[in-house]
Amino acid sequence: MSKKKEIVKNYLVPIFIILAVFGCCTFFLLENIPHSADDLDVNYSSKKIIINNDLLLTDVVGKNISEDNLKVGTTGYVEFEVSSKLDEKVKYEVVLTKENASPEIPLEYVKVYLTDENDNPLLDSTSGKVLSYFDLKVADSNLNGKLLYSGYLKDKGSKKFKLRMWTADTYELTATTSIFSAKVDINVK
Repeated sequence: MSKKKEIVKNYLVPIFIILAVFGCCTFFLLENIPHSADDLDVNYSSKKIIINNDLLLTDVVGKNISEDNLKVGTTGYVEFEVSSKLDEKVKYEVVLTKENASPEIPLEYVKVYLTDENDNPLLDSTSGKVLSYFDLKVADSNLNGKLLYSGYLKDKGSKKFKLRMWTADTYELTATTSIFSAKVDINVK
């Protein structure tokens, strides 16, 4: 009996430990395979979005902007789909990068509302309010851009998005038209 315990102790336990360490290392390496932008396909209705201060909207109205009621150049609406070309998991970020505009709408009045294809909100807001561009977090993949969404695609999967933008109804109207211009990018992490 002690001979069996000695065999288990001296041979099987070390083999089990080696296999466990090897399995963990393999999982970690497979989980962190570097990916590139070529691993994703992105289909945009438009990559650029421009709004102005000619029409101020409440959050309730802004959340319902669609292709049917879009005021081009005044309110913004973009649909896009991100698809993976790979069977493995690919991490990505949806980033909104401000472009230079003059005169520019102050960032705290630029409302940003991202949903999935079924209009389920995807931007985190603990207060339940629609976030402004100013409130968004800086993206890890682009320090000049703001993070709209971070997620994974696997098994050649895809995800559809709708981005709506407008000028907040709390903005004070002026005789001068101000604009906000930005582009939507998908960055692989």
